[in-house]
Amino acid sequence: MERLRKYFGSWQGNLKEITRNFNSVSLFLFSLLSPVLLHLVINAQETKIFWILLFLIYVTFLALIKPKYLILVAMLLTLYLSYFLSKTKIYYEKGIYKIEGSISVLSKKYLVISNENNNILIYTSDLKNSTPLSLGDQVEIQGELNPIEIDNSKIATFYLQNNINYLLKKTVILTVIKPEFSVEEKIMNYSKNHGELFDSYWRLLVFGSYDSKELVLNKVNRLNIVHLIVISGLHFDLLFYLILLILKPLDKIKIKSKYVAFALIFYYLTLLANPVSALRAYIMQVVKNSNNPFSYNNKFKKYDGLVISILVLFLLKNNYLFSLSFILSFSSTFTIMLLVPMVKSKKLNNFLKTLILMTLIYLFNIPMLLYINEYWNYFGLLLGIIMAPLFQFFHLCSLLFWWSPTMLSWMYYLLDNLLYYLVEYTFALKINISINWWILIFWSSFWYLTIFFMKLKSNIKIWKIKTA
Repeated sequence: MERLRKYFGSWQGNLKEITRNFNSVSLFLFSLLSPVLLHLVINAQETKIFWILLFLIYVTFLALIKPKYLILVAMLLTLYLSYFLSKTKIYYEKGIYKIEGSISVLSKKYLVISNENNNILIYTSDLKNSTPLSLGDQVEIQGELNPIEIDNSKIATFYLQNNINYLLKKTVILTVIKPEFSVEEKIMNYSKNHGELFDSYWRLLVFGSYDSKELVLNKVNRLNIVHLIVISGLHFDLLFYLILLILKPLDKIKIKSKYVAFALIFYYLTLLANPVSALRAYIMQVVKNSNNPFSYNNKFKKYDGLVISILVLFLLKNNYLFSLSFILSFSSTFTIMLLVPMVKSKKLNNFLKTLILMTLIYLFNIPMLLYINEYWNYFGLLLGIIMAPLFQFFHLCSLLFWWSPTMLSWMYYLLDNLLYYLVEYTFALKINISINWWILIFWSSFWYLTIFFMKLKSNIKIWKIKTA
């Protein structure tokens, strides 16, 4: 017992040490996460018990380090519950209905109609319509309205992410009112006018949108690199620094280049099909390049940007929390932030450190990759290391040289052939194991607890040296 007291000290001393790692801004931001956790408690289905337990741990931790912030938490939870209860939906019984709404989600296989706080799913195979549809179209539809039926965790996640309440079958679109001007439609027409290969790669690389899985996504799924080809935070970080480099001469005429860069990238963000990961990177860059007036060094804490990005995305759309892109982006980023100091402390060259970090992140993401697609490629790690910089290069080229579809089509031809040969000459095993959210939570918890105890062990060694 005496040795334990020497190693850990009293619990009051440990709490004081933890409190030193939080400034007033960090504690305020940490308190703002309470409605996010409550939203997960209320809406999660398969893993509700986990979120209840995490919420209790969160409140207990806050009560121990700064009890006065519980007043703020109570106020925030009251506001959230008031909003949640006031946002009543109109419920329909099963039957034939005429419904008016706007198209909020559109793909080759399905579309989602937003109507009076209800989102309605329509599979295009059930759709009878001669007019081409676009995102944002106002439509009047008629069909058989059915409450949704959840038969597996993937369907549940999809419904939660898109806030879907009903499925419309045997659908006939009666009227379509198109907006006078649509940027999305202009992009779609430009892409389709330059051939199938250009359309498949350019829209996917630049805007994250696609019509068919056969050309591109089926290949990258078999190679376990689907998360690398879609727009991610890393793409946006590189894009920000590239634009900053191009705009550097503006600083000479007293125009802050970083503000212009942020404005240009924000406009680009509004055009993305799925902005979650990119918006997370954008907000973290804004926080990183902003001053914190409440800090002695005018800087935000390490994790402040991550917390702020969670809060912004939650305010924009509550159910972003249930999207796979949100979960993959934030869990990977948080893990990287935890691992980087540990890897940097090793006496290795930078190449080996980068290789170790990429390997660890790949291992961390294995269950999520298997959840997203059903193939396991034996060379997935090696392919990820090779293809990550290549996809980043193609993303930047696709964005900067959009005006030269001929050159880009030639580049896409080379990339398409490379992916074809990689699929042919690497081994992909079809996995029949059903990955559910409990497996993902246990796997993530195992990693985070392991990292925590490794850091604790390291801190104990440092404490022993100081007190020797």
